[in-house]
Amino acid sequence: MTWVVLKEDSTDAAYSTDDGATWTSSTLPATATWSASLYAKDTYVAVASGGTQAAYSADGVTWLSTTLPSSQNWKKIIFGRNEFVAIGDGQAFAQSLDGITWNSKAFPTFTDTNTKVKDIAYGNGRYLMIGDKGTQGFYSLDGTNWVETVIDT
Repeated sequence: MTWVVLKEDSTDAAYSTDDGATWTSSTLPATATWSASLYAKDTYVAVASGGTQAAYSADGVTWLSTTLPSSQNWKKIIFGRNEFVAIGDGQAFAQSLDGITWNSKAFPTFTDTNTKVKDIAYGNGRYLMIGDKGTQGFYSLDGTNWVETVIDT
């Protein structure tokens, strides 16, 4: 297994093939505010905040550039249902089957329209998305149709 770390606001990255004992420098395809990375489906994927920049790699060493479908503060990537999902602060999220080609999808609107997407998780066959205010959340079995739920705090 190759471990990967990314440096914010640069093209610097590093990888380790010996469980973190030693690290080797590598280069990302663009200077960006790299905010999240993930390994799934034999692909490393990274997203950057404040734009449409993303990157992917088959080995964690050589990175190629790709583009997210909208400009926003991308902050997290998860993998579920055999797809990558990237979220930012907006109501749109990005979905990809391969980590290279991304499609825009929309979350439902929160009752409080000032609420931003805070987090998303996948487990037991469903996505759960929560906002940064209140107790309103949404779950989905397919990443397209969302059902409102109340998150009891």
